Amino acid sequence: MNAAMNVELACAIAYQKEYLESYGYSLKVGHDFHEFNRLCENIKKDVTEHFSPIFNTLLPISSFWIMLTDPDGRPVGTVASRLEVFTDGATVASYLRSYLPRIYQTADGLPVQLAEKQPSFCEEASGRVVYLGEAHTVESARRNGLGGSLVKLIQLVSLLRFEPDYLYCWIRPRHAESGFPQACGYKEVFPRAIRWIRPPAPKSAVQDLWLAGNRRGGLLDLVGDVLAERDALGCTK
Repeated sequence: MNAAMNVELACAIAYQKEYLESYGYSLKVGHDFHEFNRLCENIKKDVTEHFSPIFNTLLPISSFWIMLTDPDGRPVGTVASRLEVFTDGATVASYLRSYLPRIYQTADGLPVQLAEKQPSFCEEASGRVVYLGEAHTVESARRNGLGGSLVKLIQLVSLLRFEPDYLYCWIRPRHAESGFPQACGYKEVFPRAIRWIRPPAPKSAVQDLWLAGNRRGGLLDLVGDVLAERDALGCTK
């Protein structure tokens, strides 16, 4: 990114941080996912396998988390980011076709099987790809768009730290249909984004997931959107 874009990105991050803190919360940023797991236990949130240190070696150079805490230091919002680098023609789609059958089974106990053709975002996402997960806010903090603002913040910080070509997350249908992806600043949303030949067992956590994401251009648009929001609010005060 050029110098002017870096300045705009820094301003957007500062505004998003200020907005979240204006409601009396604090932001905690970390790289230790053992600590992240312990803090999530305080709000009875189970960390997924994608960010569990039991299943992954999560290094500071390629992963971090952000937590929103109340005045007593208790977590009220969480989100995490990790960078994957796909080279030699590898894509998110090819990764899913390899990864998901190792984790999930059909109702008959067979490994799941994905269709050869997946949504365009997954087929095209290659190079520097950021996966976001663990987005959660407790009920007391689900007001004034704080959940969406926290996700916008981690997208902006991920853009600064990792300069990704693509960024994506998975969203459960009930959240996706509520407009939450748009509130988070995602420009692309795909319903039922994993196409199956042999689907997972009924009620599996991954059966009907939607995908929300941003390409590099969408992330740069998000910077502009956040600054436009800042300027609009500034004009009304």
